[in-house]
Amino acid sequence: MRLLERFQCAAGGSGWRFVSRLSTSDGHHMGSVDLTLDACGRQLRLAVVSGGWSLRGGSTGHELSWVRRPAEDGTAEATEHRERASGFTGVSPALLIATAATVPRSGDPVRVRLVALSGVLGARRLHQQWRLTGVQSHLGELGTLDVSAYELVDIDTAEQETVHIAGDVVLASPSIGLAELDSPPGRALHDRR
Repeated sequence: MRLLERFQCAAGGSGWRFVSRLSTSDGHHMGSVDLTLDACGRQLRLAVVSGGWSLRGGSTGHELSWVRRPAEDGTAEATEHRERASGFTGVSPALLIATAATVPRSGDPVRVRLVALSGVLGARRLHQQWRLTGVQSHLGELGTLDVSAYELVDIDTAEQETVHIAGDVVLASPSIGLAELDSPPGRALHDRR
């Protein structure tokens, strides 16, 4: 099933916030994402509703902690999970932007340990290597747009993909396409550090 994500994102007091609503192409509500990063790009708080489940979590130093429970029952007993990881990935382009904010601008590869979330918010550990492969400037109606290309390699499977990000918006990746944009992307997150 193809999901649409309508989002708003902006720099906040000392970081960045992304809020979105997930829906089917006919407008049926399927969930939401609310992500807050600090000025260093750490995922301070993530709240996701998807596939009938709710997940709340965030960074606790060198670890992530999170709780997953049925979305309809916020009082259901849940177990807190912990994993030594730098962030979450999956379910939203916002999580790609968050990881990209931590990648060196030098083009040197960096290995990251992430917690990958499925559509029903199941979690599994994932090791990736990220590398900035280039930045291209494009002149358009709204001025110059710098597009950064990142190469992602899954360490366990050697699968590769490329993600294109302009400022704080994912323009394209193998599983994500940008349909429309109401305003120009904000400044790149790494420019805010």
